[in-house]
Amino acid sequence: MALNPKKKVPAAKKPSRKLEIQGYIFKIQAWIIEGKTSVWIIGEAKRLKWCKSDRNVERWINTARLAWAQEQNSTIEVKRIQKIEELKAMKLTLKPKHRGTPAGIEALLKIDRDIRKLEGLGTYTGFIKDKEGDTPQAPQVHAVDYNQLSPEVLKQIHNARPKRAI
Repeated sequence: MALNPKKKVPAAKKPSRKLEIQGYIFKIQAWIIEGKTSVWIIGEAKRLKWCKSDRNVERWINTARLAWAQEQNSTIEVKRIQKIEELKAMKLTLKPKHRGTPAGIEALLKIDRDIRKLEGLGTYTGFIKDKEGDTPQAPQVHAVDYNQLSPEVLKQIHNARPKRAI
């Protein structure tokens, strides 16, 4: 079988513009989750040469936001998963210079706490359910009769208490 030199070989198909724009919108959604501003997104889209017009990028940003608004009909489980992923992204984007500081550690712990709540792991509240399981009751605290304690134990209790600043 001889090759026909006049027959054109099809070039690799380029993705359609519609698919390209869907990819741009998906990337814009990721940037919105990361907390990037609209001005930053427009600048980045122009730098990547997605288009020349600010108006097109603004339209894509609105489309990205509307996609989430349309998901209001989705189940609570999908929303929970999305929020968990958003919080995990927040943890990853914390600047390294803040990670070792007390404020940075506190922020990471708060994010972890929120993730645990969304995953249903929660935190201990200190409440005990009654036998029917309906009404939460505060745990019982037994009063200590200090008259029954020896002087050595009273002295240890006194020394263990924090000193007041005068």
